[in-house]
Amino acid sequence: MTEKEWLTTKDPVAMLTWARIERPTYSSYRSYPDNWRPMSDRQVRLLGVACCRQVWQSLIDGRSRKAVQVAERFADGLATPDQVRIAGAGAKRALYQANPLFEVDLPMRCLGPVGQLTDNNGLPRWFSVSNSLAAAQADLIRDIGGNPFQPVELEPTFLAGRRGCRRAGSYYTQPPGGVLVCPTCGDEAVLHWHPWLTPDVRSLAQAAYDERPGRECDKCQGCGSYKRIRGLPAACNVCDGEKYIPDGPLNPHRLAILADALEEAGCPSVCESPCPRCSPYHDDEKNPFHEPGYHPERDPASGRHEGGWTNCKTCKGGGVVRADNPLLQHLRSLGPHVRGCWVLDLLLGKE
Repeated sequence: MTEKEWLTTKDPVAMLTWARIERPTYSSYRSYPDNWRPMSDRQVRLLGVACCRQVWQSLIDGRSRKAVQVAERFADGLATPDQVRIAGAGAKRALYQANPLFEVDLPMRCLGPVGQLTDNNGLPRWFSVSNSLAAAQADLIRDIGGNPFQPVELEPTFLAGRRGCRRAGSYYTQPPGGVLVCPTCGDEAVLHWHPWLTPDVRSLAQAAYDERPGRECDKCQGCGSYKRIRGLPAACNVCDGEKYIPDGPLNPHRLAILADALEEAGCPSVCESPCPRCSPYHDDEKNPFHEPGYHPERDPASGRHEGGWTNCKTCKGGGVVRADNPLLQHLRSLGPHVRGCWVLDLLLGKE
C-alpha cells in the first residue's frame, strides 16, 4: 500500500491488515517508512469500540452496551479485571440470546484478547458485513492510526550529567519529568516535556479526550420517547430516554481550541521536510550539482539540465517541500474524531 492509497482508500480490511504487520517482508519493504510502528493493541481495541458505537442503535441489549463501555475503559487501563469478567459474561449471554446478530458479537470480542478482533471472524468480518459503513470505518482507522508514512514524534528534551557519556539521553521512551540514572556513568538524566506541551495544552488535550457530547437520537428525534402506551409516553429503547446517544465522537470545538493553543505554544502552522522525490539522490556520485533539488531525468524543458539531471518537479529545485502541520491540520479537520485519535494520544503520551 502506498501513501496515496492509505489516504484515499475505502477498504478498511486492507488498511487494518497492512497497519498491523509487525515487520515488513522483503517484497513489501519499500512500502514502509524507516520508523514504521504498527497499530498497538490499545488502538485496535479502541477501533473495535468505535465500530460498535457506529451501530449503537442495534445494540438494544444493555449488556452489549455495557461491554462496549467497559472495553473502552479497559483499553486505557481504567477497568478492573472483575469488571471486564462480568461485562464479558453479560455480553456472551446477550450474544446467545440474539444469535445470529453479528453486531452483538463485536462487543464481546472488544473485551477479549486483541487477536479476537484482528482474526478473520473479528473486525475483518465486521468490515465485510457492514459494506455501507466502509468509508466511515476507513476514516476511523486513519483517525486512530494517523499517516504511517509520515509519523509525527514529540521527543522530550533531556539534561544529562556527565559529558561524553554515550548512554546519556537515551531514555526518551521513559515518562517525561522522571529522574533516571544512566547505567554507564551513574549520573542522572532529567527529562522534560516538549516545549509545545505546556500545562494549558495538556489540560485542553485531556479535556478534549474526556468530554464527548454525543448526538441526538435518530429514533426519538431527541425527545426521549417515541410512542405512547395507554396515553403515557414510553422511554425510547435506543437512547433509554436520555435523548442523546453517547456514540463516541469527540467535541470538534474543543479540538479546534486545542489547535489554537498548540499554535500559541510555538507549533508552526507550516512544516518543511526533505523532498521525498529528490532527497535520495542528494549524495549520488553522478549528481553534478551535489545538492538537493535535482532529479535524474532527461527533460531539459523542466529547468537546469546537465548530464540528465534536472530540477525536481516536486520541490521545484528547492530541496524541501512545505505542507500544513499535520497536528494542526488533523485537529481542525471535520473528522470523525474518536477516543484513540492519534494527535491526542501523542499529546497525552498514550500508545
